[in-house]
Order: sequence, then C-alpha cells, then structure tokens
Amino acid sequence: MLSLASIPIKASAALTETQIQAILSLLKSFGADQTAVINVESSLRGVPPTVTPNLGSSSAVCNFLRDLTVRSSGEDVKCLQNFLKVTPSSGYFGNLTKQALVNWQSKNEISPASGYFGPLTRKRIATLLTQSGVITSPPASNSTTTIQTATPPPPAPASTPEPSPVPTPTPSIQSSTSTQLQTNIVSITPTLYSAQFEWTTNTPVYSKIFISGNGISKVIQSISGLSTRHLANVTGLKNGKIYAYMIESVINNEGFTKDGTFSTQAQTFSATLIPAGAYNLPHIKFASNATYTIKKFVFLNDETYCVGQSKMETATINPSLVTPNIATNGTGLGYNSTLKDINRKMTFVYNSPGLNLSVGDAEFHFNYGTYEFNDSCSIDGIKVTLLGSESEILNENGEKINFQDFVLQYIR
Repeated sequence: MLSLASIPIKASAALTETQIQAILSLLKSFGADQTAVINVESSLRGVPPTVTPNLGSSSAVCNFLRDLTVRSSGEDVKCLQNFLKVTPSSGYFGNLTKQALVNWQSKNEISPASGYFGPLTRKRIATLLTQSGVITSPPASNSTTTIQTATPPPPAPASTPEPSPVPTPTPSIQSSTSTQLQTNIVSITPTLYSAQFEWTTNTPVYSKIFISGNGISKVIQSISGLSTRHLANVTGLKNGKIYAYMIESVINNEGFTKDGTFSTQAQTFSATLIPAGAYNLPHIKFASNATYTIKKFVFLNDETYCVGQSKMETATINPSLVTPNIATNGTGLGYNSTLKDINRKMTFVYNSPGLNLSVGDAEFHFNYGTYEFNDSCSIDGIKVTLLGSESEILNENGEKINFQDFVLQYIR
C-alpha cells in the first residue's frame, strides 16, 4: 500500500506549475493533511521537506499486512480509521469503522460491501492509486513508490550490446501471484434457515465465503483450512429468501473470487377441509413446516340458509382450536368477534400479537350463533364461506399467506 511516510519524492526541473498542482490535488483527494501536502510540494520544487507524517496519522495511508474485521485492534486499524476519516481513531475495529468501510466499499463497487477489510479491498486501494497516475503499478505490501511525472527513458547507446537474459527459477504455485486460481462449486445444500457450501480449488489455499442479502451480512471461513476441498456452513438465514455469495481465496495476498446466488427453502402451508358429524360445520386443518401466526378469520354468510321454522340465520362465527390442545380460543388468547356487516361478512380477530402456531398440524372447529331473523331464507341449515384471501395468516417472515376459500355448511 502507498504510505506518504515512505514515498521518496523526485524533484524535476521539467515539472510545470500545472503538473505540481495536479499532484497536490490528487494527494488531497486521498485525505492527506496540509502538512503532508506542504512537504510534497517542497520536494517537487526541490526544497527538502521538514516534517515526516507519523504512522497512524491522518496523513498516512498504511501498509496493511492482515485482514481486519470487527474486534480487530492495533495500529493498522488506527491507520484504516484515519483513511476512512472515522473519529475517534481508537485503533479498535467497531461498528462505526465497519459502517464507514461498508460505505467506502459500496462507493468503490466492491461486492459484497460487507465491512470486512481483506485482500480485495487492499488491492482496490492500490489500483485506484495506479489509475490516478500517482504510482506506475500496484505496490507490494513491503514496497515503496516514487511520485514522478512520466518521462521517457534515454535511449541506450548504439554500441551497447543487449544483455543476455538471466534464467529465472520457476516459482511454486503458492508463491506466484500470477497463478489463475480456479474455483468450482461442488454443491449448495439449503435448508429453511441455513445452507452448506462445498467447493474446490486447483491448488491448496485458505478460503472464505461472504453472504449478503435480506439484512444479513456474514463472513464464514472454510472449515477445511489450507486445502483444495472446502466446506462452510452458513446459519441464521431466513426461509424462502435469495442471498448473494462470494467465495474468496487468497494466494500471496492476492484475492480470487467466485460469486453467485442461492435460495433457502420456502415455508410450506396447506389448508384441508375435514367433515364433521351431523349438525356440525366441517373442521379445517392447517399444516406448515415453520411457525405462523393467525391474525383474523373472515367469513361470508349465505342468506338463503337459516335455522328451521324460526327463520334465524347465522350472525357470528367463533373458531376454536381442537389440536394442538392449547388455550388459544376466546378465553385463552382473547378475541373480538364482530356481527355480520352490510356485506354479510363476519370477522373474528385474535388479540395482538395473534395466535402463534408452531410446526405441525392445527385443527379448528367453528361455533356459530343464530341471532338474526331472516324471513326470506329457504334452506334449513347453515352455510358460511371462510375467505382465504381476506383472512390474515402470516408466515414466519411476517408475510401474508393466501389460501383457498372453504365452504362450511350443513343441512338439517
């Protein structure tokens, strides 16, 4: 990485005022303070600088030699905080530093912008400096860089013979930063709340996986260590959601990545009508592989049905839970059952937060009240429709579940 404390400045009589000002403006854009700018300007004009910025000051961009994340501490964390303009620069990597790094990664198109300071982020900072013309190539972690204008080298004397090439030992894969690492996904096995990843690389490396999406940001190290076969188990996810992943493997401080998306298993929900005995409305059984919450049931009354010669039709419907055997009906949880409105609808509302049901089956039967006279009804019995689209049942993520309408009736 570029460090102002370690940059030898070469003065050049060929520098114009415009070139000098361009270099100074570039330094300011990287967060250099006024003292550092004055020192660089002095060097560019041939005057020795009088002050050298200290490691960790706001004028220095440091040589980072390790990954940094939440709970890291040290002078390199302090350097990162100064680079990101996090105050106070305490040297402890906390939530403020993580959020500042997320913002910087997003602005500089590093994905995922997870707030994790790894090889990709370090490489991007070096690349930005290279593209700006301050340095000619991304520096190694222990190298220094010279700020100078591009001046073509003088031609070699015609009489100087071209030197013979010197044989260079072939480096091993582990020490070569030019190695093109290949990463292949073997399998992604999702569940409702987790996903297991298996991938391979063509050379032994340390590898990790970044997960982001739906308010979640995670970094999981491969449990395999230095290997060509890697495993990671990601937990704490939400069901039925799409997540992005990026696998990062590092050779000699150079990161290689492979990214994609995956989905966790979706929550299932079903509703089934169960016949009941004579003079009883059918039951309904709900089933799901995750928890869900019933907020309200909405019923529609059929005006052609009423009870016998009394001509009394249904005015209220009260569901009661048969199984599981928990106190969740009117006396246990609390509810509000409204009389039939002008649209012939009846609503049964559970008190907040609603009736919460866990994995498995839940069976309801329905009690009716015949309190309203109807002289025009023609069928002796009761008929109401449970409206699946207007009833309110929420899945584990708080999203509404729609189910089909069910006709509940009996005839005397």
